[in-house]
Amino acid sequence: MSNVTSVHYNTKWNIIPTSECSLFVDPKHPNSLTHWVLSHGTSTKLYPCSYAVSENLRNDLKIAYFLIDHDDLMTVHELEKEFSYNTYQYWGDSFSSILQFTHMVDMVGMVAEESRRKKMYLRTIPDVPMGDNTVKESRVFVEEIAAMIPILREHQGNSFEKPEAVQQEISDRFNPANNSGFIQTITLSQLKSLLEEYDIDKSLLTLVDDPTYLIGWKSLEKTGAPYKMLSHSGDAIISKEQGTLHLFQSLICGVYWDGVPTQEKVQIANIIHACATLGQGIYLYYESIVSSVIQIRKAFRHIYADRKGKFDVMYHKVAPTEIVEYTEYEEIAKCFNIPLYTFANFRVPNLEIWSLRPLLIIGWIHSFVKDDARMKMFIVSFAKISISGLLLAIPESRRTLIADITVSGYDTNIVKYNLFQMDAVTIMNNLFDSKEKKVKEKTVDSIQKNHKSTADIDHAQNQKALTIPLQ
Repeated sequence: MSNVTSVHYNTKWNIIPTSECSLFVDPKHPNSLTHWVLSHGTSTKLYPCSYAVSENLRNDLKIAYFLIDHDDLMTVHELEKEFSYNTYQYWGDSFSSILQFTHMVDMVGMVAEESRRKKMYLRTIPDVPMGDNTVKESRVFVEEIAAMIPILREHQGNSFEKPEAVQQEISDRFNPANNSGFIQTITLSQLKSLLEEYDIDKSLLTLVDDPTYLIGWKSLEKTGAPYKMLSHSGDAIISKEQGTLHLFQSLICGVYWDGVPTQEKVQIANIIHACATLGQGIYLYYESIVSSVIQIRKAFRHIYADRKGKFDVMYHKVAPTEIVEYTEYEEIAKCFNIPLYTFANFRVPNLEIWSLRPLLIIGWIHSFVKDDARMKMFIVSFAKISISGLLLAIPESRRTLIADITVSGYDTNIVKYNLFQMDAVTIMNNLFDSKEKKVKEKTVDSIQKNHKSTADIDHAQNQKALTIPLQ
């Protein structure tokens, strides 16, 4: 854009800290992303914009997703009472974007309350400690801030001549390929620079951790199953980490992979790899992930019909703190011929569900790629991104432990605490690299046991127990 004289450079945005908020989810719709109220103290209550839509219209209208407060809600209710003749088309247009909704609220506010305008609440994706001791930043959705910047300029009294062109310019800048299949995000540092470039008064903006993220996070903690969020346009979306985890759990976990031709495995792996190697902060439409799972299962129905377990191998319906005996882990490993990870000099008689899930994921990666060097390229992307997606379900104090014993060797930012001599991914690669050589005892202890399957799949062959030594 052309140079703008900066008037608002030193302004600061407002923040509503999640630690000071209470999120109330409708018990009738516990998994809904649009049935909640976020309360901050006694003064502020936030809602999804669909909350203001009449119940009989919610399922029929294409409603965008952005945050509104109690004043916005009351404005809509007053409009409904005063103008009962407003048409279906009117409400559909008003809730189709934050721009249309703001114009409606501002129009009423200017008349009734002498220049009251809608407050802008920008939802953020918070930076959550992942056990790697790195400093990251919260992020915001490009499509949302691109829609808000023209509104903010209008509110501060110097509107753009062509606001739609500015919105498109911002969207194109951060999505140069114009790929409609991706939802882009930027960091708060990038947001600050963007607002200063367009000389936006940052005090007109309030940042709030997205309630759909908070709801999804809690769901992941309970179930270990990936979660989705909502885009600004109201579509279900999923991060690349959660998308990779979803694909991996749906297509790789719970399957007996011994004997499956490499060519078939490569076709399946390419779908997951394409998601795992996307750029940082990218979201995808959830529908595309589900569609990929359906297509792969149809194309390889002979694998999923004959080789997939008939029980919940990832314990999605079990509380994360419930105890599983180590022998149960051994039975799963035997059934699917996946590696059994043990810890040298450290007896683990029982495992909590949250600690078992990452071991199972790593085990299935090993089972999927083993004995074929052509599959080695998938190890790092599968392990790093799948485990990253699952780390939110791990207690914060234990995330470093899980990262260390699974994928720490492949992230130079992770601080090693010398608890482990080798992580599971390094073990996998060493098994490839050593080929016929016996792996040294200090890195991995391979024990082969002959057995017969006792579960739904009767193809199990030799079992390897991989020991991750403790110093």
